[in-house]
Amino acid sequence: LILNHILRNPHENVLTLLKYGCMKDGSDIVPYVLVPMYDMDLNQFCKVVDKDTLKGEIGLRMGLMLTRGIVHLHKIGVAHRDLKPGNVLVKCDDSSRWSLAIADYGSSTFYGNRFNFCYNVTTIWFAPFECLTSWKKEISKIEFDEIKIDSWSLGCILAGNLSDGSNIFNGDGERQTLKLQKKKVGYPSRSGILSFLPNTQQWPESIVGEGLKNVSPFFQSSVSKLLVMDPFKRANPHDILHLLETEATGQKERAG
Repeated sequence: LILNHILRNPHENVLTLLKYGCMKDGSDIVPYVLVPMYDMDLNQFCKVVDKDTLKGEIGLRMGLMLTRGIVHLHKIGVAHRDLKPGNVLVKCDDSSRWSLAIADYGSSTFYGNRFNFCYNVTTIWFAPFECLTSWKKEISKIEFDEIKIDSWSLGCILAGNLSDGSNIFNGDGERQTLKLQKKKVGYPSRSGILSFLPNTQQWPESIVGEGLKNVSPFFQSSVSKLLVMDPFKRANPHDILHLLETEATGQKERAG
């Protein structure tokens, strides 16, 4: 259903499906998906491009395309839930211009008013607070917008991969990743999501993190709104798109 819905609602920054179906392989029926050829994924791209270049116009352009793709998925009612550089495909056209498309919808779902929680969505390094804590079962009962998972993942990519090629929360397992999040971003307030959870009375009202280093100047404002531990206070990608478009316009004016 997800693939068919995306096929009927195409976007240049969402992977185009040329064809999909099932074929016979001996006595087995095997599903297949036919997609256009791409040169690499975003993780490989960030390693190919040097850091200074990445912090310039090309990084901003890639971040803008990524955000447009995410916003389109949300507009057609799809939450991706596993956004990471390995699920973003990149290619260079004949005019030496880079473009990207979001791929891999194995964890995607249609979303509605009720948070359709799944414990195992999102790769750990790009997973938000609510997908890593020991209160997953309690959080699954809370109603909030599932696209906020995508918001956090987008923030991770902008702050790390598209700023200096790094993964900013590269912990060894869930506990270490959560520890890095708390250190860099800070604790959420008890008045937000923690007010719904048991045994959090001893948590501080809030602690400001030490901050994220090496974030591209183009992304600093966006990242500060995306990498917010409390999903109720985390920005939607649609709001971030306006910020990045404003940055792109300013960059063109300065260059011109």
